[in-house]
Amino acid sequence: RGRMEEDFMFIWDFYQQESLQRVMKASNELGLEFPKATLWSSHLTLPSYISYLDPSLYNIQFWVDASDLDDPTIKNVAESGFKMIFSNVDATYLDCGYSGWVADGNNWCSPYKGWQIIYENDPYQILESHGVANQMEAERMFLEEKWLFGQNRQIT
Repeated sequence: RGRMEEDFMFIWDFYQQESLQRVMKASNELGLEFPKATLWSSHLTLPSYISYLDPSLYNIQFWVDASDLDDPTIKNVAESGFKMIFSNVDATYLDCGYSGWVADGNNWCSPYKGWQIIYENDPYQILESHGVANQMEAERMFLEEKWLFGQNRQIT
């Protein structure tokens, strides 16, 4: 193939399909039910490439800024019938909870995201603000997980 974006997406899709087949095979050999794979939002979830992904095989976990209404990811995924996990960076990315590692003051991703922002992160409102055409159907596709992200966290 070539070096155009479409060519890289074709290769990425090939990798995803091969990986999924290996998970299916291993699940079958272990006598386990095949789990749906969960992918982070990416170029594959953009309108041009989402057809590579099958909603019956994949869940999509959002890693986008839900307040960016110009980003087509949320609307595209919701209208394509995928189960969704909302871990949008504008509300659930917790690496920004204190000053920088080396210096005092704000860090690279200020402002600090307090509990109020996380609590008020409303997937229903996000779908509405993105103009999702099939909002009631899309709301049935929410996964119950709530993901919080942080690279600097301590689990005790």
